[in-house]
Amino acid sequence: LRIDIAAPDTTRPSVPQDLTGVIETNGDVTLTWTASTDNIAVTEYIVLRNGVEISRVVDPTAVIPTPAPGSHWYQIQALDAAGNESLKTPSLQINIPTIDVTRPSVPQDLTGVIEANGDVTLTWTASTDNVAVTEYVVYRNNVEIDRVVDTTAVIPTPAAGSHWYQIQALDAAGNESFKTAPVQIII
Repeated sequence: LRIDIAAPDTTRPSVPQDLTGVIETNGDVTLTWTASTDNIAVTEYIVLRNGVEISRVVDPTAVIPTPAPGSHWYQIQALDAAGNESLKTPSLQINIPTIDVTRPSVPQDLTGVIEANGDVTLTWTASTDNVAVTEYVVYRNNVEIDRVVDTTAVIPTPAAGSHWYQIQALDAAGNESFKTAPVQIII
């Protein structure tokens, strides 16, 4: 009687290669890499973030739901059916930007002057923001009529009558300040 005993599989899979990451428009991170090879078969990949396992996948791609803002280091490690682990990939740094949700302050001290030619010049004190104010929206009678980057707006001669002006600050993330109190200009 002859019994053949197969030698256990002790061969590590190769290290996954070419790890890349993309921050998607929805904030998720998509990682891709070149598949590992093994003497029998690679069965799955371990995805690590900052040295901690966060998921396991069977294909050489992983979608990480929106990570917290800040720097994260990703690595991939291949596994075979015998539990042999490849060495980890070199770390890939992905920087997740902080999402700006802070409104700019309300512009202050809105004043309006009717110029000799009939134009209206509006001036105000600049708003502040945790990042930066990018522009101001000018409203007349609650309707947007202009956008400017400075704290002055010249409105071509409006129609005769009473007009109410307001200013609103915007930042690059699209956060809007509250509008100023209305200032009445009678033409």
